[in-house]
Amino acid sequence: MGVAKGRIAGFDALRGILMLLGIFVHAALPYQKMDFFPKPISDTTSSIFWDYLILFIHAFRMPLFFVLAGFFSALIISSKGIKGYIHNRLLRIVVPFIASLIVLMPLINFAVAFSKGVPISHFFGQRMYLNFSRLAHLWFLYYLILVNILFILLWEITPKAWAKKMIQATNRLTGNFSSSAIIIATGTLIVGAFIVAMGGQSIGTSMSFIPDGHIFITYFTFFVFGLIMYCCRNRLTELLSYWRPYLFIAVIMSFIYFYLLTRADNAGVTPLPAFCAALIAWLMIFGCSGLFLENFSHPKPVLLFLGNASYWTYLIHLPIVIILSVLLTKCNICSVAKFGMTTTITGIITLTTYQWLVRRTFIGVLLNGSKK
Repeated sequence: MGVAKGRIAGFDALRGILMLLGIFVHAALPYQKMDFFPKPISDTTSSIFWDYLILFIHAFRMPLFFVLAGFFSALIISSKGIKGYIHNRLLRIVVPFIASLIVLMPLINFAVAFSKGVPISHFFGQRMYLNFSRLAHLWFLYYLILVNILFILLWEITPKAWAKKMIQATNRLTGNFSSSAIIIATGTLIVGAFIVAMGGQSIGTSMSFIPDGHIFITYFTFFVFGLIMYCCRNRLTELLSYWRPYLFIAVIMSFIYFYLLTRADNAGVTPLPAFCAALIAWLMIFGCSGLFLENFSHPKPVLLFLGNASYWTYLIHLPIVIILSVLLTKCNICSVAKFGMTTTITGIITLTTYQWLVRRTFIGVLLNGSKK
């Protein structure tokens, strides 16, 4: 059994949830105990639980998003052609990225300066708001642009006969456990090797404008798999039908992965955590895709709204989260309460501004496309 040729409600919902998870990750950063990731401010109410939560979400969130980006890229090309695809990517990715750099980066710089106790007079006097040396959370859009550029170049230079043969080869993938298991195993070896080559133990991110080759190739690999998923859409339901055991195994592997990282200082740096991280990413790709494809195949108003609002939420949430985290450090409450307050207030601000200031404006059309 296949899926419809048009948009897939389940994947739209999944993409929105992945964007909203960014709030959870950034809101949890101050409460890390082991500091696997940089954090804008340290809070005394730290707990190892937050280290695990961040590591687990980080292991699959961006890889899965690039898979969906590849899937929807193929869908757009099939309906609008390569010129329509380029036009769509310019409006939906490039323009928001440039606008965010100009408008949001000064706000992010202010939030970071606020977290470090920099006086406002010094912030404006030294023109710290003009610091554009780091991409912050916009690194994702930056790499997505780079991935799309490479994809368009390959599309233009690849002979159509070759492309047709590659599509026919992917269509031979059968929808059974062995097919998905082989893909997961192969993907784990490839991505794991990239992580080891980077000298890391998790799928990396880079906030520099200078692209990191290993990180770029890693995410391009996930993007290509998204293209393959679209080519196999007639067998997609069967290919993703084993999502339950894959999700279960992914959760078990996440505990093993966390244990390996906590023991890394004693055992030395080994490639095992890198391949473990890659395996979790691929298991979650199949698990989450199958979960949402099976259970959210019909559009639901709440998910549609959250999905449409998620892009806006992703863009503006970071300075809000940082400022709230700083203010809450002075509160004598547990980290769970602080985390809950940060995510709730951030969600209210972002969703309210989307509803009343963005949704029915040109910004809403730019971020989500025309609804006509």
